[in-house]
Amino acid sequence: MSLTGFITGWRRYLDTPVIEIEHKYQQHCERCLSIQTVGLVKRIFADGGEHICMICLKCGRNINYGGGQWISHEKVIKAGIKIEDLPVIENGINYSVPCARCGALGTQYHHWAPRHLFDDADEWPGDFLCQYHHIDVWHARVTPNMRNHEHL
Repeated sequence: MSLTGFITGWRRYLDTPVIEIEHKYQQHCERCLSIQTVGLVKRIFADGGEHICMICLKCGRNINYGGGQWISHEKVIKAGIKIEDLPVIENGINYSVPCARCGALGTQYHHWAPRHLFDDADEWPGDFLCQYHHIDVWHARVTPNMRNHEHL
């Protein structure tokens, strides 16, 4: 699959029906600007990292648009939910683009405009970065408090 095909497919998941979502809640969606039914789902990145978030079942996007997006595994487990049972809405495990900084494989798509800071983060360009350059270097230096914005 080409890089363009991957990005197109990644963005297109919003247009496809969401698979069965067991854990549904009524919550404010900052993208729809109203109370909507939201579902707890996970995304798996090329490096194998599993990230959990709430998506609006109306617009298909993460509801925590500006307040952080990932929900810690610990919070999900404390709520009595099995992480392995959450539906996967994106799986990049079999696809990897070399890191834009060092060329390593097992990368994550990195938004130049972090989602927890920019309302239009998906409209900004980005690059694929390995775990080290994405989390340990870029986020550690530029957005060190990003993980303090988790919600459940």
